[in-house]
Amino acid sequence: MVCSVTEAQANVGHLGVCPVVCENVKTGMRLDGLDVGGSIREYWLPRLVDVDGRLGDVEGASRDLYFLLLLRLPLRAWTTRQRKTPRVSISSKLRSHPRQLSPTAPLLAAIQISDGSVTSIDWIGPPQLQDTSACATARGGQDSAQRRQSHSGPASTMAIPSISQIYRELGVPALWASPRDVKLLLTTRFIRLFAYGATTLILALFLKAQDVTLKGIGLFMSLTLFGDVVVSLLLTLIADKIGRRRMLSFGALLIAFSGVVFAFTDSYWLLVLTSVVGVISPSGSEIGPFRAIEESTIASLVPADVRADLFAWYVISGTLSRALGNLACGWLVTALQNGGWTPLQSYKIIFLCYAMLGTTNAVISSFLSARCEEDHEARARKVEAEDIDDDDHTESQPFLMQDSPTADTYAHALPPPKSKPSIFEKITALLPHITRESRSILIKLCLLFGVDSFASGLMPASLITLYFHDTFAFPPGALGTLFFMTNLVSSVGNLLASAVARRIGLIKTMVFTHLPSAICLALIPAFASVYPAVALIVVRSLLGSMDQAPRSAFLAAVMKPKERTAVMGIVTVTKTLSQSAGPLVTGLVGGGGLLWVSFVISGGLKAGYDLSLLVMFTALHWVGRSKEERMNKSRDEESEHHDSESEA
Repeated sequence: MVCSVTEAQANVGHLGVCPVVCENVKTGMRLDGLDVGGSIREYWLPRLVDVDGRLGDVEGASRDLYFLLLLRLPLRAWTTRQRKTPRVSISSKLRSHPRQLSPTAPLLAAIQISDGSVTSIDWIGPPQLQDTSACATARGGQDSAQRRQSHSGPASTMAIPSISQIYRELGVPALWASPRDVKLLLTTRFIRLFAYGATTLILALFLKAQDVTLKGIGLFMSLTLFGDVVVSLLLTLIADKIGRRRMLSFGALLIAFSGVVFAFTDSYWLLVLTSVVGVISPSGSEIGPFRAIEESTIASLVPADVRADLFAWYVISGTLSRALGNLACGWLVTALQNGGWTPLQSYKIIFLCYAMLGTTNAVISSFLSARCEEDHEARARKVEAEDIDDDDHTESQPFLMQDSPTADTYAHALPPPKSKPSIFEKITALLPHITRESRSILIKLCLLFGVDSFASGLMPASLITLYFHDTFAFPPGALGTLFFMTNLVSSVGNLLASAVARRIGLIKTMVFTHLPSAICLALIPAFASVYPAVALIVVRSLLGSMDQAPRSAFLAAVMKPKERTAVMGIVTVTKTLSQSAGPLVTGLVGGGGLLWVSFVISGGLKAGYDLSLLVMFTALHWVGRSKEERMNKSRDEESEHHDSESEA
């Protein structure tokens, strides 16, 4: 929204200041240290803003700030509780103030509040202490069309982006201003994907060192992914009821358990059983309940405007850590083998490190706050409402009822207590409710993501490492360096994904980056030389993961908040279930010397997925935008239409 100078003058004219500049500060950006989307506590309106409009009694305020509250609460919100002041939740947090402003100079801002939360903040200032009558002259006769032209005219044409602009485009401000819980979740993902990257590099080599055939390796990976389907489905469906933090800690302990068993067991079927009930990643990608729970939690902790940025950093933390895991594992195994260790012994050391990293994540997950839980905000609002009711009725209701002759009548009129729910009802209560509209979108997405995941399962990272090891005689250290490079360039692609998505949309970003990577995958076995194959796999890694952050933002945008954890869990389960069939097919095909066929089939299926996604969902151009942005765009279009009619 753009502030009206005359409106601001009418409200703050008694302060003797003239607001001459008005800039829109979107969610996630900082306004004089005010982080939109953060949280302090809820204040009574008179306590927050006194009669002079002065902001007071707020933690961290080092000087007076002046705010103009533009309340857009429904009238019912003001009249529901008679003779009571409405409660307004200011979802922001005061921090340090900019150094370039005088610590004694007031700063004017307009806060727009909708449905009890801040939707936008407009910076008016720093104000100039002058006669307020000059405001009208400064305003002139600009209308809405002229104001839009002033922002999009020749003065703002092609310019070299500054460091601060690049800083914002990469989403660094959103990451810096994100809540503590988001940073902890990114840390646990970094550690977890580091562990996945380390074990993925040597998983197929570990099984081959135990004389397991290629068919046995494919069966092992398929059963591992199938077991992950069961674990992921169970834990994600009940995560919001049992507690997200508990589920994350439990999953981390499963990682530790799997690492210990793999380090001390040589039995093939015991390893298969452990991989089914535990957490082992054949492809190096995310498995288990973690991603669904973490993405749902991040979506509930941050506003819609910055989700794409934070999901990009979420993906980057995974790809970068996986790259470091590949590199560390490859050269550690090489060093151990050069020191006299057998290949099998060196691989078991990696699984011991895997168990230690899982234990570390379990400890970190215990430090997450209650804000990560799905019903935290709902419970807080309910408790506050009950406190208000208790204050109102503490004196009146007991006094009226204790001597009333109709008290027994009222007691008999109360409904009977509910019977104790059965075990089936308790289990059913744990399952989420998904609306019909969401189910329609969910079915389409599951079908598409299932095709893409089956294609990915045909050539997981473990089998690609085995292909390069057998075809080009790559040692473990060289394999680690190669996959470090691929994951590193993948991190660069993820870093650029959010900036691209803001310009062309989420769906187009997913398709136009993923389609070329599918073509590169299909062409890898076409070259007998190592250098073209390495170049193709690097280009494929650069483009192939750029769809991950937009895909997560797309899912968060099209689903309702209470459905996100379950929906993302169902999508994850669908992808994993589809992916589980891929290694088995590759094991059967590769056993006959036709491993290159899996590359071609995988690339072709991925290309078909991209084109289908573009056709089915490209019409959802509004996805990823906040409600306020869509309303502003609608108002701008109406204003342009009105201006064109006036000119006509």
